[in-house]
Order: sequence, then structure tokens, then C-alpha cells
Amino acid sequence: MLQRAWGQVRENRGSAGVDRITIAQIEEQGVEVFLDELQQELVRESYRPWPARRVFIPKPGRSEQRPLGIPRIKDRVCQTAAAKIVLEPIFEADFRDCSFGFRPKRSAHQALDQIKREVMRGHRWVIDADIRGFFDALDPKILEQLVCERISDRRVLKLLRGLAESRGARRGDPAASRGRLAARLADDCSHAIANFEFERSIGRRRGRILP
Repeated sequence: MLQRAWGQVRENRGSAGVDRITIAQIEEQGVEVFLDELQQELVRESYRPWPARRVFIPKPGRSEQRPLGIPRIKDRVCQTAAAKIVLEPIFEADFRDCSFGFRPKRSAHQALDQIKREVMRGHRWVIDADIRGFFDALDPKILEQLVCERISDRRVLKLLRGLAESRGARRGDPAASRGRLAARLADDCSHAIANFEFERSIGRRRGRILP
């Protein structure tokens, strides 16, 4: 699992975290040594994620900037293993077939194609909505409850809790802690809410929702 997660992290490249250790340095020192060390930390339950390195990136089409947290490569490997390999298959089973956002082998282009098909069936209204500051304002307890409904292993929950709660290098800055795992959990939570609202109201009016 860690080997697969390392492959994805390496493919994505990316900058070093607060420890300034790069992918090239890990490869030079030995990937197997790096992964063995991480595996032992996880087995001993001594692994602790570090704060993310805080940077600012421009918002598309705006003059504003948003904070971004860059975790250590070790933390990115652990996050990838937890989010993509452990959590994603579990929560994928809950999503509706009309859900396209941030799902494997699905894209915005496919969502647009679905909208076109709905128009051809006679639907005429398309509502595009976004939740402002959703990630920053989301209560971590909601995420934890969502995960606990599907995962019961104490060690896994402890690991996920530590990864999701890791902060940016600037203490108390939740906006800078956008790691893969926290983003994945927030996305899963938003989809769960959207699915609930679909069943509660929109579904009764025979509409379609494309999260």
C-alpha cells in the first residue's frame, strides 16, 4: 500500500514540506529505507504528521490569493495511502451515479455531457451553486462522525484523525492545512450532504443533481 502511495506522490512531484526534504533526496538515500521507516512508525503507532508549509497561491480569475499547506513528502505518502487507497473505495459505494466531482475516472466534461442529455429530455433549468469557505468552516467533528459510520478499527481512526487535524505551519490556521486526506474527507462530506438533500427534496420533484 505504501509503495503504491509513494508511486502516486512521486508522479505528482510537488515541493518539499517544512523539513525541506525533496523527492530526489529520498530517491538518492533509498526509497525502500524511507518506506520501511514509515511502515515501522505506523506499526508502532509512533507516526505523527508535521505541520504543513504555508504558501499562498492565486485564485483562478481573481486578484486574491488563498493559503495552501504543503505537507512533508512522508505525510503526503501517508495521506495518499489513507485517502486514495483506504477511504476512497469505501465512500465511493455511497455516491449516486449522477455524482461526478473529484471521483476516480469521472470528470467535469462527463457532468456537462449528462446535463446536455437532461436538456434533451426536456429539463430546462441548471442551477450552479457553491458553498463559500466550506472547507475552512466545516466542523471536524462532522468529518469524524462520517468516518466512524464506515470504519471501526481504532488504529485506523487514530491515524485518520491525526492526519485530518494537522495544521499549517502558522499555528491555528485551518485554511493552510489542505492536505489530501482532509480535502478528501471534506469532499466526501459535501457529497453525503448533497445526496441527503437530493433524497429529501430535489428527488421528490424528479430533478437531477450533479455534485
